[in-house]
Amino acid sequence: DFASIQANWQDKGAQIAAILRELKIAPHHLVFLDDNPSERLLVRRMHPEVLVPEMPADPALFANLLSGCELDTLQFTREDALRTEMIRADRQRDTLQQKAPSLEEFLRELQIEVTLQPLTPALLERAAQLCQRTNQFNLTSVRHSLDDLRRITTSPRHRSFMARVRDRFGDHGWTGLVILALEGDLAIVDTLLLSCRVLGKDVELVLFDAAVATVREAGARKLRGVWHPTAKNAPCADYYGKCGMSPVETTTAVERVWETTLDGLLSRAPVYIKVVSLTQGEASES
Repeated sequence: DFASIQANWQDKGAQIAAILRELKIAPHHLVFLDDNPSERLLVRRMHPEVLVPEMPADPALFANLLSGCELDTLQFTREDALRTEMIRADRQRDTLQQKAPSLEEFLRELQIEVTLQPLTPALLERAAQLCQRTNQFNLTSVRHSLDDLRRITTSPRHRSFMARVRDRFGDHGWTGLVILALEGDLAIVDTLLLSCRVLGKDVELVLFDAAVATVREAGARKLRGVWHPTAKNAPCADYYGKCGMSPVETTTAVERVWETTLDGLLSRAPVYIKVVSLTQGEASES
């Protein structure tokens, strides 16, 4: 199946831009193949992050070309297998949003459901994939490996959970990850990330509420969050401020730090999102 078809008279650079918008992917996740040198040059100039390999002179070698490209598929997860189905569902969501009288009404009509569960061995590969791939909404951009995550799930000073997002049009899959480190009565957000597929739907507020509940249960009285700026994570720069945390002065200009006491901290998640919390024993294996 083709996830996106661009059959028109626009130049290849404009068609690439349309594909990126439609599929909601970053340019560095795209490979452009074309036997016309001028088309390759155009795409390189318009989209420098898109991978544009040189084509061999012999067409018989085209089939082997992708093996030489640096494609970053570490594991093949359930979410990868459902990619085309998810893209079709996204088109239905776009249609609903165009018809909705307001953003809030659109989100209500989506009937969003977020399932939260502890990070289990069955979800480690997906969690590692999210750590490596998620850029826009990734507060610390810590690139935990599979081995790192295994250690975290057995560490008494860490708490971790994942979020799965569904709505009336389909399943986004496991798209959120939160890792919290405990230091006495202080809890520190090690990782808080959310796939770009579910941005703009207030799911990040559900993650914050769940993080607060998790560390409260662990005995923490204060929460600290850090935003480490990168070239791509500006969309989450004021996340902790929106969640009611206060900025803390630091000696470094690289990171921004927020803190809050947990007493009396109000819920931030909107009422139109249904939240299902699973325990370790109830945790899904897929």
